Amino acid sequence: MSLKTGLIEIANYARGQIGYRAARAGDWVTASQHLWAACQSGERSRATLTNAALASEALNRFSRAADLWQKVLRYVRIDQAAPMRWQRNR
Repeated sequence: MSLKTGLIEIANYARGQIGYRAARAGDWVTASQHLWAACQSGERSRATLTNAALASEALNRFSRAADLWQKVLRYVRIDQAAPMRWQRNR
């Protein structure tokens, strides 16, 4: 892994965490900005894609949300070896 690739992965992880925390606080604009930036720079984790889709829906950006949900489904099909575990928020 090159230094550039490693830095992109770290930045995407940070964006995902900031976006997730913003979404939990109800700040959908901030959540969407950070999660979308992570997706645009190549992040493919189910958590980030799912959270980005939910943030897009909360902001009535349904076309973007639909694109993100399609990516979630595409990557789930690719990664059948790791089953998804859904958890309810408490």
